[in-house]
Amino acid sequence: MPLRQTMTYYQIISYPLFLIGGLEIFLGLLLLRNNPRNSPVNRSVAVFAFFSAAYALCTAIMYLRAHLGLPYDFFARANWIGWVTLPAGLQFIYFMKDEASRTARRIGYIL
Repeated sequence: MPLRQTMTYYQIISYPLFLIGGLEIFLGLLLLRNNPRNSPVNRSVAVFAFFSAAYALCTAIMYLRAHLGLPYDFFARANWIGWVTLPAGLQFIYFMKDEASRTARRIGYIL
């Protein structure tokens, strides 16, 4: 009788994160490609999507490597990239209030 192999928690966490990372990249590309007015809002959300994708993919690779018993220190340390989404997220919030917002530009330059 063959052994039934079950998924580990690491796999259950990592596989959906690969899907999320791919969808975030797709969203970023759509926002950059379909930007008829060259809107800073679209660019800001695209940057947000790309950094969110990088964070999701780093985390997914980390969990998959942990499942395989491989070292994952580099990807655990690379998860700081999730913090880079904060400036883009703040810019998006202020751009939603006013597309010509000086506050949003200042946030982008400072952070």
